[in-house]
Amino acid sequence: MSDITPPAAAPRPARAARPKPGPLDKRLKQLTVEGLAHHYCSAAEFKTRLFPAQQVAPPRPLVKDYRCTPEFAHYHGRLKGEIAPGGLFELHDCYVGKGGTVMDAQRRVLYDDDLTSAYWLLFVSKLIQKADPQAGGKTTVTGRFLRGMDEPVLRPDLRGATLVSLAKPGPNVYGHWILDTLPMAWNFFEAVRLGIVRPPFRFLISDRTPPWARGFLQRLFNVPPELLVSYDDNATVVHAERLIVPSLLRVSPLISPRMNEFVEFVYDRFGLRWQPERPDLPTEFFISREGYADQGRRTLANALEIEAVMRDAGVVPIRPETLSWPDQLLMFSRARLVAGEFGSGTHNTLFSPASTVNLTLFNMVSNWNQSSIAALRDQDIVYLRPSVEAQVGTGTSIRYEYALEDVRDAIEVARRRADERAATP
Repeated sequence: MSDITPPAAAPRPARAARPKPGPLDKRLKQLTVEGLAHHYCSAAEFKTRLFPAQQVAPPRPLVKDYRCTPEFAHYHGRLKGEIAPGGLFELHDCYVGKGGTVMDAQRRVLYDDDLTSAYWLLFVSKLIQKADPQAGGKTTVTGRFLRGMDEPVLRPDLRGATLVSLAKPGPNVYGHWILDTLPMAWNFFEAVRLGIVRPPFRFLISDRTPPWARGFLQRLFNVPPELLVSYDDNATVVHAERLIVPSLLRVSPLISPRMNEFVEFVYDRFGLRWQPERPDLPTEFFISREGYADQGRRTLANALEIEAVMRDAGVVPIRPETLSWPDQLLMFSRARLVAGEFGSGTHNTLFSPASTVNLTLFNMVSNWNQSSIAALRDQDIVYLRPSVEAQVGTGTSIRYEYALEDVRDAIEVARRRADERAATP
């Protein structure tokens, strides 16, 4: 008998039909066109719905944008819709592969809005295509496994515990942890608190999970290292007799309003509302990528010039990774103006109040996460597009720069809006 039972006082709500196809629907249609749909299966029947569907309100209109097309601002304003009911997925005799991909006993990828992103379905479809013996390219264990080939399978000794998967794409990316993994862990522990699911548990993570992320699990949820089961998701798949996967709170491109409850949980956990004043932590700052300028796929060509403009305007360049996580959270929780290149650093505005103004340097590989965070937290946002932007080589790397006159003007625009928000009760 399952240990997961919906609370008696909360009847399971019917899932409302979406008014138009979402990203996942469009991706599934494309899989049919590509002849790959038989590798996929809906996970809806395995879901225990614990929380009702929620409407997501659109973000506030852009304060101003620089070099953006009219379609850009229009799409920003259309980031609204319905988030499906949240809860837990309970599966039996299943597998977990790369990036936390969940597969059933027939080796089909299981999907649902709050289980698998449309982007990840695209990625997995490429793994399947590359695993075709006739493709002749580089293949992966997960791709070959989905094609029915014999691949290494890890069967962890759980000693009677239930395996809970917290494995997701980007295990070493800070932004994925604060937008996906930690909120889904909070979702799970809310179910534990309500008595809906009972211990003992073990938690599945990628072996590429860095120490700071493992520390998040311990500090927020008291998950000690001995309860973690790590696996090499590039070299093996994990078999589970019984698996629980909590719902995501980010159903790209939207973020569930319940994410605000997660933010309040983090505030309470670190006592952010009761901390004394910290003059050493600025309230207007620019998130510098100085330590990562030549890493990854994004290169800001005039980074030093932009930092100089920020500094001259009184916006303090700062590298958040040099601060402890509690200090990062405290700084963002008191921020008036947060400037920076789109990415994990600016996503920390998840922990900022409604009065915070975002000054976001957008580029061609950015997505709508910052707008969705601003919508969730009722924040204002200013977007800058590069004055020069180009792809580097044949890959996905880009090199770009921003017009310094745009940056100077945007600082003043953002600061005026911050003053207006501070003066509004």
